[in-house]
Formats: sequence, structure tokens, C-alpha cells
Amino acid sequence: MKWYSSVSEKRNIREAFEECTLNINRGADDQINLVLAFVGSDFADSYSLLPNMVADEFPGAVFIGCSGNGVIGNAKEIEHRPGFSLSAAILPDVAIQSFHVKDVDLPDGDDSPHKWEELIGVKANGKPDFIILADPFSMRGQNLVKGLDYAFPGSTVIGGIASGGRQPGENALFLNQEQISEGIVGVALHGNVRIDTIVAQGCRPVGDLMRITKCDRNILEELDGQQPFEILGDLYSKLSEKDRKLFQNSLFLGVVMDHFEDDPSIGDFLIRNVLGADQEKGVISIGEMLQEGQIVQFHLRDSQTSSENLT
Repeated sequence: MKWYSSVSEKRNIREAFEECTLNINRGADDQINLVLAFVGSDFADSYSLLPNMVADEFPGAVFIGCSGNGVIGNAKEIEHRPGFSLSAAILPDVAIQSFHVKDVDLPDGDDSPHKWEELIGVKANGKPDFIILADPFSMRGQNLVKGLDYAFPGSTVIGGIASGGRQPGENALFLNQEQISEGIVGVALHGNVRIDTIVAQGCRPVGDLMRITKCDRNILEELDGQQPFEILGDLYSKLSEKDRKLFQNSLFLGVVMDHFEDDPSIGDFLIRNVLGADQEKGVISIGEMLQEGQIVQFHLRDSQTSSENLT
């Protein structure tokens, strides 16, 4: 098993793809079986070109990917400017099953594990591991993860959330030769492969814990009965000069994963993008389907916290 990755800051998606594939092909000594691409939102007008480029360059490989506010590769992070990241793997003796799931496709809570096996296209006795990429506007990602944990006990699930779009339909998911705007794409890997996980959110909480008292899909309308925009204004006034700079471009919302956790700590939150705000209405949009009653806390991302998470 061998993995290769490359990142490009070229401003044209074809040039960025060519730079990454050149770097990958220099090291690859066998046929590539799996390709993952993460595409900065600056390339939104060119998203549709990517599936065919991958198919032409890596014939026979399974391909998944998504859009993002930023990308990372080769220990380099690219944000707020064009960025393109490509990873490729040679996986001998590994079966790769790709899948696309919409929110309406998810089995009910009382369905058998067999329903989940049919949905994904693999059997639990094969002990698959999963890589999944979700669109937060159209998919209850936590429901999918819980279902996979239920139907495939002992399997590892890793992945991420597509970003870059500010409203439904603007994010991009990629699956083989398709560009998709909703749901979740992924691969199930089983055979001679093992996934070890590590989580580094790179964010630290600021402000108080609050409960969502009113929301509409991904629009946050009230926190503890107050307008979120007002809360953000009050929070900003209390921050240090350093944190005020981070507040401009590195503000996130942490959503507590366990509904029964009343005293969460770092690691108990799902970190989601703050996509925008409507000052007139006092609401903010979040890169996640929200529910009333959820406990949340604003977070700031910084490099020091990321380093601490990895040590």
C-alpha cells in the first residue's frame, strides 16, 4: 500500500491538476486505485471539468472529492486563495466500493443492519472501513455515521464536510465521473488495509455554552432566546486583539455531539463553518443542519491549538 499527495496554487484548475498529477506520477510505481481531490471554491466555475480529468489521467481508479474553503497537502495549508489538493493510493488486495447516499435514502432507526448493507453495497462481515464526504446543507451526516456504527460495528469511519458554498447547491461532491450537489459520497475499503485515526480540530472555544432555541435548517435564529448576531457583537467586544483578528476569518461554531452531554469539553464538539450573517434579521448561517435544543459554543481556529492537538 502506497499513498501520494500533492498541492497546487495554480489559478487554473487544469494547470493545478497537471501540477499535482505530475508530482504524484513521479513517485507512483504501479496503477493508482483510489484518488481523492479537494478543490478550493475559487474553482467553482470549473468543478465540472474535474471528473473527466481524473478519469483520463487515472483510468480504472475510484474517485471521490469535494469543494472546500481551503485545502491542505504536503504539510501546506492554502486558504482564502486558489488551492487544489490531490491524493492517490496504490491499494493491492483491497476492494473499493464507492457509493452516493441522499438524506432520504437513510434507513429508519428500527431497520435492520441488512438495510445499511444494501444501501452501501458491502457486507459487515467483510469488516470494511469508510471514507465519507458530506454536503452539510442536504445531509444529516451524524445520522449516517450512527447508522454505519450500528450496521458495521468495529469499522472505522473518517471523512469531512464539503464547504466553499454559502447556500444549498453551491458545494460540490465528486464521485467517479459525476459532480453531485447533495448528500454524501464515500468509499468502503476492505481487504489488506487498516485505517488509524487522529482528530485535530485546531479550534478552541470562546464565549459561553449556549442552547439553540430557534433555527431553520442551517439558519441559526436564536441562542438562549437572543439573536446570534447580537451575541457575536458582544463576544467580539470582549476578545483580545489577537483573537479579534482570528474572528474575521477563523470563526466556527462547535456543536455538541452527545445530546445528553451538559458539560462538554474540547473534543466533544463537531466544528462547523460560520458561512455568513444577516445583520438586519440578526441570524447567521452555519455549515450544518441544526436542531433546537443542541448545545453550541463559538470557536476560533489557530495554528497553536492545531499543534497541541497533534502532540
